[in-house]
Amino acid sequence: MASCHAWISIFVLLATFTLTFGQQCAPLKGTFRQQCAVTGYNQTFRIPYKMDPEASEFISDFITESFHEMENCSVGAIGETIICSVIYAPRCIEGQSQPQVPCRRVCSEYLYRCVESKEGNIFSLWGPYLYGLCTLLPNETSSTGNCYEPPGFEQHFNSSASDLIQGNCFPNIFPYCQNISYNYTVMPTYMQIHLYEIFYDKNYTGNPVIDAQFSNTTYIHRYDLWLKKYPKCAQMLKMLFCSDRIPPCFLGEESTLYTICKSVCKSLLTVCPELKDTYLKWYLGECEISPNGNTSHGFCKITEWPNPHDWLNQEEYFGIKPTTKPPPKKSIGAGVIVAAVLVPIIVVLLLIVGVYLWRNRMLPWRYFGLKADDRRDLVT
Repeated sequence: MASCHAWISIFVLLATFTLTFGQQCAPLKGTFRQQCAVTGYNQTFRIPYKMDPEASEFISDFITESFHEMENCSVGAIGETIICSVIYAPRCIEGQSQPQVPCRRVCSEYLYRCVESKEGNIFSLWGPYLYGLCTLLPNETSSTGNCYEPPGFEQHFNSSASDLIQGNCFPNIFPYCQNISYNYTVMPTYMQIHLYEIFYDKNYTGNPVIDAQFSNTTYIHRYDLWLKKYPKCAQMLKMLFCSDRIPPCFLGEESTLYTICKSVCKSLLTVCPELKDTYLKWYLGECEISPNGNTSHGFCKITEWPNPHDWLNQEEYFGIKPTTKPPPKKSIGAGVIVAAVLVPIIVVLLLIVGVYLWRNRMLPWRYFGLKADDRRDLVT
């Protein structure tokens, strides 16, 4: 019986090795991303290398501050679900290379409560981007298994909020972002006006001449100074800023989110390399997650929800680097994967056959131990 238990233990260890090989999910609890556990799931994607403690603390504080700014508008972890799924801690299901995403109506409810109502201070950071990005989410409920919703979401859902994400195009009325190869945006007109009030620090009148003017104490003045300082990159810088704040929309492709193409974004550093040492590195960090492609207008489609590790490519934004750089990505051949799965199974099968043969005295004892007859006391 003891030997049987020993073989069972070996089998369990080998099986555990097989199951954990290549494991990609990691628990949220006890980590710098544990705040995201309020969204109803407990696993996110494993970080492929060790994070610097300072970087971990920064990210933890950022998540905490983001949650704090939504405390007057988010209920039932609706806003937290969106923030965590976009960056830092998307939901991970073992065996799936891409994160499981929230259902579209969760994002609609977040926009309705925290953006439309202007109660969420986080608006200026996420609002414009989410109007387009959330068109990529499944327009379904969690019962389909294709998306998820935070616990108790049904009791907080307002059906009228679902109209916010329809993928429609609206005329681009934001003065600073006109005449740069797109005339429409995914941002509803009244939300553009709200954004205008933030960046221009005055009311929108509808008069193009008056609305285009701004004082030197406004946010938009700061951006304008960068364009004047780097005239060779002025047009590309404006494209980068506007695609982030007033995402472009092209008639006939209303349900598609566009942003600046990676080739255009990276060319900024080629033409104006000194930009990486300025505040604008915040925007340049987005080049790594910009979509590939070449178009006549310089904007490319975003067709997938952000990769779970995209945020790791934006070190310049944090000013903090990971302790260990990730190794170069290498494709794992099918043979390696098959071997990793089959070898432990073959070893277990050989061990089982060996035990069977040994117990039935079909193997030389000098190699596998004493037979029962050899264990008897010697008779003199």
